[in-house]
Amino acid sequence: MLRIHFTPADLGRVQITGPDVMAELVTTARNLVNGHPGTAVARGVSSTARPLLQLLERPDACPDFLTPGGELGVRSAFHAVLATPAGRVREELADYSHHAWTRDPGTVRQRLAPALHAYYDLAFRSQWPALSSRASRDQVTRMRMVAAGGLDDLFAHLHSMISWRSSTLSAVCEYDLDMYLDGRGLRLVPIASLTRPSVIDRPGAPLEIHYPAQAPAGPVRRVDALGPLLGRTRASILASVGAGATTSQLATRVGVSLPSASEHATVLRNAGLITSERVGGAVVHTLTPLGTALLGPVTRRGRKPPVIVRPGWQTGLRDT
Repeated sequence: MLRIHFTPADLGRVQITGPDVMAELVTTARNLVNGHPGTAVARGVSSTARPLLQLLERPDACPDFLTPGGELGVRSAFHAVLATPAGRVREELADYSHHAWTRDPGTVRQRLAPALHAYYDLAFRSQWPALSSRASRDQVTRMRMVAAGGLDDLFAHLHSMISWRSSTLSAVCEYDLDMYLDGRGLRLVPIASLTRPSVIDRPGAPLEIHYPAQAPAGPVRRVDALGPLLGRTRASILASVGAGATTSQLATRVGVSLPSASEHATVLRNAGLITSERVGGAVVHTLTPLGTALLGPVTRRGRKPPVIVRPGWQTGLRDT
């Protein structure tokens, strides 16, 4: 059993993030390598992208530097991956030495840069808007769940493989393991292309749980219903505002350009569905009571069985 223990400080440092482009990209590539149904696009991926796929051959592991985390744009995310310190690249690829090119961090960067761009252009670009939108809807739903029922409600319904009781998040595991957050907090990341949750433990950073983005059906149906009234993109922008979002975050979550997100936000603000306030160099949008009411109530789901987890730097949770 894996047990993640929370202090009061940790409970105050729980974050629910929006779409993570590198986590989604890496997950779709892993699904492709492992022959997951619905991702049979190998014929469309050029040999240039193969170095990326070679790093994702192992179903139980993934080099952690490929998923730097954060709501980054594609260009910034690629830069973060390629700027990983050489020592860390060497350490995380130690088990991949059967591919000669992985032994030298400089060669890794030289091959990985075109591989990332090739995979993005040939296999991921067309998927990203839908994946981003689904993750954004899940994030909004979870935030509304916290507002309605607190963190207990959020954790109790996070995923069918995860259970919550007495300030402890538990997962059935082949090891008996206790993990104490000791004030560093938890980051929840909805990933639309995941089929099962994973735990990522970055030294000195909040523990991350990546879970399949499966927003309860109620708000999703409401967004679908609002499409003919507001337009599908504008309805998605409204749903992505959640507890607050900048114009840049809205653009990333919905998969539209920054000017387009700004235009849609202006229309929603003029209609009284959101409010906008400048904070520093960014404009932060929040839902008005009318906007919240228009999106409708959260649909809750029943409790599900706990999880099985494989401990490690990047830990995949799997069914029995």
